Amino acid sequence: MCNNKIIVLLICFCVTVCGCGRKQKNIFNFDVPVRKPSTLLFPVVRGGEAVKTQKGDRVSWLPIDRTMVNDYVWCGYNVYPLVCPRIIPKKPYNKEPIKATTLFVPRSYNQALFYAVRSVFSNGVQVVEGPVGLVISVNP
Repeated sequence: MCNNKIIVLLICFCVTVCGCGRKQKNIFNFDVPVRKPSTLLFPVVRGGEAVKTQKGDRVSWLPIDRTMVNDYVWCGYNVYPLVCPRIIPKKPYNKEPIKATTLFVPRSYNQALFYAVRSVFSNGVQVVEGPVGLVISVNP
């Protein structure tokens, strides 16, 4: 009887010592995965124009018609300067979405020949960009 108590205490001690300092593993994950909605649900920016000036490029476009899609609220626009019209960079020119429909890009920034404009929506947790509707070429 005494040997059983010693064996049980030894097992409890080994389990306690072996488990210390390690990150516990979750066997069952009950978190609901957050899914990003399709970008095709959001409006496309249309009617763009880019004009070359002496100091840089002036890019303008028409405002979108919807400011709310499902639970997502419109935040602004992201502008991407492109060298090749088929490859869109991961980071936009602007650091935060802009609300205006015109943006001046100084010539010292880059030698972009094209621009892409995407609408930006947020629901407080996720930020989602709309699809690229048009690629604007720079007019001299």
